[in-house]
Amino acid sequence: MSNNTLICRSAKCKTLKILNISKTMSKTIFIGVAAVVIAGIFYFYNTYDLGVNSFSSEKDKPVATLKGVQYSMMGNKSTTACKDFSVLTWNVWFGTGQKWDAPAKRWVELLHIVVGKKPDVIGFQECTADFLKIVQGHTEFSNLYVALNDKPAHSRYFVMIYKRKELKTLKKDTITFKTQHDRRCEYLDVEKEGAKFRFGTVHIESYVTSPNIREIQMGTIFDVLQDKKAKNKELAFLVGDFNFHETDKENKFIETSQFKDTWRVVHKEAPGYSFESKHNLMNQHAMLVGEGISTPTFLRFKKTFINKKKEKQTNTSKNGVRKLDIDRSS
Repeated sequence: MSNNTLICRSAKCKTLKILNISKTMSKTIFIGVAAVVIAGIFYFYNTYDLGVNSFSSEKDKPVATLKGVQYSMMGNKSTTACKDFSVLTWNVWFGTGQKWDAPAKRWVELLHIVVGKKPDVIGFQECTADFLKIVQGHTEFSNLYVALNDKPAHSRYFVMIYKRKELKTLKKDTITFKTQHDRRCEYLDVEKEGAKFRFGTVHIESYVTSPNIREIQMGTIFDVLQDKKAKNKELAFLVGDFNFHETDKENKFIETSQFKDTWRVVHKEAPGYSFESKHNLMNQHAMLVGEGISTPTFLRFKKTFINKKKEKQTNTSKNGVRKLDIDRSS
């Protein structure tokens, strides 16, 4: 991430200056030392504010986290000319003003990570108008990706889809459903190398009291995606923040649908998680006021679904799911 990049750049700069040490040795040494000190300051600052790389030892690091997941499906050569199609999902909400939030810095770092992973299509959840401004001003990202809809919704936060500019857009639309919190699903039909794909992203209803509403919302979304899939035999993805985990009743609903949880396809024995109570600063803060989760808890709310029928036409391996660097404090 950026702190590591800063250190690498400092080291590179120092090496280049050492090549000319015979001419300006004292000046070079001073500049090199100063660069290392500054890089160290940036490392500490970013570690504290961004909440990344903040573990005391390797054993504390999550091994199956899903804050951001890139899922690559290799197309069957007999059915499509497309060699691969990758999607990425990320919930970009970073708190409500606590000292560890630093959303603007996190968003810049997040976009840098996304560009490095080179996904074809991206689904962002819990976007805000401020996040949209960061995206639009991020040259590295905006030169490669274009938004499905770059106008913020009237709600406090919303979902967005970005795709690589060279991919052909066939259709874009919104799925509306019963909701108490102004939620909706955005989806996109895109073509790559002659193969057609459907990609949707959603932020399902929150709160533990809403399982029935979540099932209704998922049913509405699946109806739209499955109808299109059945007609045109397209590979369909649904990504997002679903606000339920493996032991919740809503997960049983998924198991009876035509869609399958991609993490479970690849990692059959490891449930994975996107929430981990020990290092979650928001949870730790909640515990100070008598709320939050005190026992070690690992839950996965961020998911990527793919239709089961197409699963057999893909070559999925453990290399097909690649973890991104994750924000471990949200």
